[in-house]
Amino acid sequence: MQLIKGPYSKEDALEIAERTIRTMIQFQNEKIALRIDEEDIQNRKRIIKQLQDDLTAFVKFTSSQQGSINMDAQLRTHRSNPEVSSYCLINGNFTIEDSLEILNSAFKGKINFNKTKAFSLQERGEPGSQLHRARAIELQNELDKVNEELKRNHVPGQNVNIHCSVHLDFVTAPEKHVSEPQIVHSH
Repeated sequence: MQLIKGPYSKEDALEIAERTIRTMIQFQNEKIALRIDEEDIQNRKRIIKQLQDDLTAFVKFTSSQQGSINMDAQLRTHRSNPEVSSYCLINGNFTIEDSLEILNSAFKGKINFNKTKAFSLQERGEPGSQLHRARAIELQNELDKVNEELKRNHVPGQNVNIHCSVHLDFVTAPEKHVSEPQIVHSH
């Protein structure tokens, strides 16, 4: 479900973030008041601290920006699965130069994987090559946007926080034959 999307003035963006964080903190505090389990209370307190830190970072980011701020917030739900594992891939504060190097390396690895996979499937006459080609193009477009944003927002002496997690969700998929997608070109 799309909650927030589009450009907002700095003032509106800040107010939206503050109200959202305040509501989430209030929710956690209400749950703490009803709990006896010390471990659950401590987990909720850590969540509140992280929310406060996120808001502080957002305020700092907002104050350094000129013009409107594009915001995008979605609510995603999925069936709870105890077999989901999460791993931290990137988590740190980096210079612009290191950020460019790290993100270019990560994106280009995935782009090359998809290009190689597309070529391999095409050579063997198996379906799926178009999906991998399309994904490589999509990733390249995302990488171009990331590079543009890093360069556009670069302020001397400013670093970038990068957080990237990998989530493994093991599901049993029904067996089915996936046919080659049809691509329609328009001129």
